[in-house]
Amino acid sequence: MKKKAAIASVHWKNNYGSLLQSYALQQALNKMNIDNEIIDMTLLNRDIRKKRTVFYLTQIFRPSFVKAKYGKIKYELLKKTLYAKRLKDIGKRAERFDEFKKKFILSKRYKNMNELTEECGKYTDIIAGSDQLWLPINIAGDYYTLSFAPDGVNKVSYGTSFGVADLPKSYYARGKRFLNRIDHLSVREESGRDLIMKLTGRGAEVVCDPTLLFDAAGWEELIPNEKIIDGAYIFCYFLGGDVNHRNFVKKLKEQTNLPIVAMIHMEEYYKCDNNFADIAPFDVGPAEFVNLLRHAEYVCTDSYHGTIFSLLHGKKFFAFKRYGDRSKMSTNTRIYSLLNAAGIEGRYLSGTESLSQTAGNQIDYDAVNIRLKGIREASFKFLKGALRTVKQ
Repeated sequence: MKKKAAIASVHWKNNYGSLLQSYALQQALNKMNIDNEIIDMTLLNRDIRKKRTVFYLTQIFRPSFVKAKYGKIKYELLKKTLYAKRLKDIGKRAERFDEFKKKFILSKRYKNMNELTEECGKYTDIIAGSDQLWLPINIAGDYYTLSFAPDGVNKVSYGTSFGVADLPKSYYARGKRFLNRIDHLSVREESGRDLIMKLTGRGAEVVCDPTLLFDAAGWEELIPNEKIIDGAYIFCYFLGGDVNHRNFVKKLKEQTNLPIVAMIHMEEYYKCDNNFADIAPFDVGPAEFVNLLRHAEYVCTDSYHGTIFSLLHGKKFFAFKRYGDRSKMSTNTRIYSLLNAAGIEGRYLSGTESLSQTAGNQIDYDAVNIRLKGIREASFKFLKGALRTVKQ
């Protein structure tokens, strides 16, 4: 049988981080001369949504959960009514995402989970990719857990994230069950390693996000250099709606006299995004996103992958907390882990700081790049050791 690896990752969502990390993991396998494909889960989503609905029903009395979902519901309603013009703009963004997705090597389109299980024998390895694939709602969906893969197929998690420091206690038994079926475990954050030890008693290696498997030069090979906006500018990529973050950027604009280029209304509609940016491009897919960040003078972001690409490209950047550290919705641990790994702790901001309290332009990137190189090499070593498709 010809050896082939399959990747279970988020390839269907129009999210810059999700698409870029999926692309990076596939390109890393290509670099290792491993035949691979991403499992096309377009139709599988129907089965997954049914299971996720059960999770939603258990959360409807949690105020923090309802508040988080209200923004997304409001966004969908506005797109269909008062937000018609923006809907056209968002359509341009979607077209760019579709163009980028054509770069992926996808599997056949499996009709349902049963068909996927039946045909898993053609894969030597199945890899649960990175991103927050083990959030409680995704565990409920039971796809990124690799539960569909039968015994005998080598199951690997590469840099997979729980997204939270702990799971609801009602998910402990389920977590233990699926984790113990995975042959080679690696996670993206120390908190994930600790949680696996707590649930199973097993060790797990901490590896880098797939996007970090390539340095700036590597990304220039994957996404050619293109300057989209002339002149210097501040690039903003906020997924949350914190007004303090926008106000911080406005102060930076006053100090530097640079225009603000911002990706607005990404997953929700935020009133504070209106009239915030000097330039708010919508005709931007993952490739254009990388180039906008690549050529920025400053980057301001509350995004994990926005922070990663800032580090990779040696940017003067400010990373902001999308949630309070004590919030049950918080996914802050992943950025804490990233900054600690890069050796630049203490740079995660609330937005209430003054510019004089921050050091956004004082990063020793020679030291950061040495650290990232070491993490990159160790991560490739784990991946090579975990896969049967690699000649041992």
